[in-house]
Amino acid sequence: MYSIENIEQEHQKLYLEVKADPILGMPTDIMVPKYSFKKNFEIRILDREEWNNGPPITAQNMWYTDGSRIEQGAGAGIYGGRYATVFQAEVAAIQGCAREIIRQGAARQSIAIYSDSQAALKAIGSMQVCSRLVWDCVKALQELGSRNKLTLAWVPGHKGHKGNEEADRLAREGAGRALIRPESFCGIAKTHVRASIDEWMDGKSREWWRKLPQQRQAKMFIKERSASLTDDLLGQNRKAIRIIVGLLTGHCRFNKHMSLMGLAEEATCRFCSEEEETAVHVMCQCEGLARLKPRIDFARQPRAAASRGVPRKMDTCLALEAAST
Repeated sequence: MYSIENIEQEHQKLYLEVKADPILGMPTDIMVPKYSFKKNFEIRILDREEWNNGPPITAQNMWYTDGSRIEQGAGAGIYGGRYATVFQAEVAAIQGCAREIIRQGAARQSIAIYSDSQAALKAIGSMQVCSRLVWDCVKALQELGSRNKLTLAWVPGHKGHKGNEEADRLAREGAGRALIRPESFCGIAKTHVRASIDEWMDGKSREWWRKLPQQRQAKMFIKERSASLTDDLLGQNRKAIRIIVGLLTGHCRFNKHMSLMGLAEEATCRFCSEEEETAVHVMCQCEGLARLKPRIDFARQPRAAASRGVPRKMDTCLALEAAST
């Protein structure tokens, strides 16, 4: 039995183990939501057709931004490190553009900043912000928009628009450079955090399943935690789930299991009378069930049977259930 002290120690151990992960130990881009109800800039997402004759929005000062992600990392004219997402690169590009215009001392001008990322523009235009990077970008745009007429507009990407193509080239160039500072330059995105936690959980689950001394028969079918098998199971109704779990674990009305429970005298297969009636034998080996083969796709090996996923037709489940009654 666990005491409160033991539980606290286990929780602390779990926390320290997770924090030791190279990604989860980094500062995140996630923050407590902040709100920006009044914007000193306008965001416009126009139809593609409006770009047929060139930029539909003109201004005294026109800028194009872009973010890029390749195998080496992400960039927006400068390298953003291995862990920055495309979205973060796009937002960083807009923020960098705003900071550069502020540095140049622009005032009382009409300014247009073009980006081919609708996701970045919508995040910047949202009243609620949960990303530190997006919030910093909004603050830079607010400062720039307080002294200028500022418009952020969407440009269709990779459609031959000169400014966007040049921004894309610079972003790819930046993505290929080295980051001369510790990772991550903009905080780890929520998607990376979730992916790292899922990967950590998968590793722990595989290790636990591998070391578990029980479940010999289930291990013949289930090698490790399977997201696809889980999704298939959860897509069934309760009766189907009960039948399928019984088949995979052998804990159903097969003679071998019933004899171990003292509910049957013989463990021999009722269909072929040659071997013990186990889930592996019935689903993968029994020739006495040839009459069911048109309805059930039998496999010769347990792993092959499990890898095909859960049968989605109820008649398949019911056929095996009926065979074992």
